[in-house]
Amino acid sequence: MILVTFAVPQESRAFVARLRHSGPLGPALVGNLGVEEVGVVHTGMGAAAAREAAQRALAELQPAFVIASGFAGGLDPALEAGDLIAAPDLSAPALLQRLPSSVRRVRLASVDATLDTPAEKTRLRASTGADAVDLESTALAGACAEAGAPLLVLRIISDAADEALPLPSDIAYDTEHQRIRPLAILRYLHEQPRATDPLIRFIRRLPMLQRVLAEALVAAITPR
Repeated sequence: MILVTFAVPQESRAFVARLRHSGPLGPALVGNLGVEEVGVVHTGMGAAAAREAAQRALAELQPAFVIASGFAGGLDPALEAGDLIAAPDLSAPALLQRLPSSVRRVRLASVDATLDTPAEKTRLRASTGADAVDLESTALAGACAEAGAPLLVLRIISDAADEALPLPSDIAYDTEHQRIRPLAILRYLHEQPRATDPLIRFIRRLPMLQRVLAEALVAAITPR
C-alpha cells in the first residue's frame, strides 16, 4: 500500500475521486489506482495532529511509502498559486525520481501556525531562507523516519508570497477540534465585508488546485 496524507478533505477531494473501489480501512480511505492500493489519511491541521495521525496509520497499514501532500504557502516570490513543489530535504531520493522536472524542488519550512499575511511570509523567508511553508511536513517526516517508511513531500502552492489569506486562520479553522468555524466566518464577513471578494476568489481557485495536485499524485504513484 501507498499512503497519501492530507491535512483536510478540501485538499484531497479531486485525488480521492480518482480512487476505484474506495472504502474505509482503519484510519484510512483505501482504494486503487491501477494495480496500486492507495490509502488516504486526513491528519488534521498542525504538527501534533499530523504526527499522531501518521503514527497510527503507519502502525496499522505499514505502507511501502508515504506521500505527504496538500497545500503550502509561497515564500519565494517566484512561486505562484498552482505551482507544484517537492521538498528534497524531507524526501527519499528514489521517490523524488518519480516526479517530473516541472515540479519545483524547494526548501520547505514547517511552522506552528498559518501565516496569514505577506509580511509574515517575508519575515519567515528572511529568517530561514525557505521557499515555501506548511504546518505538517516536518512532523510527518519525523513519524516516517521512526517507522522506517520512505517519504515523498509533494505539495501545491495555494497562496503566493504576496497574497494574504482571505480569512485569518484562527477565524477560519478551529485547530483544537479540527473543524471549520462557519459562524465565526460569517461574523467576520459581516464585520469585514471587504474580505468577501478575496474569499470568493480563493474558493474558486480550490478546484484547480485540487485537480492539479491530484494529477501530480496519480503520476507519482503510477509512473510510466
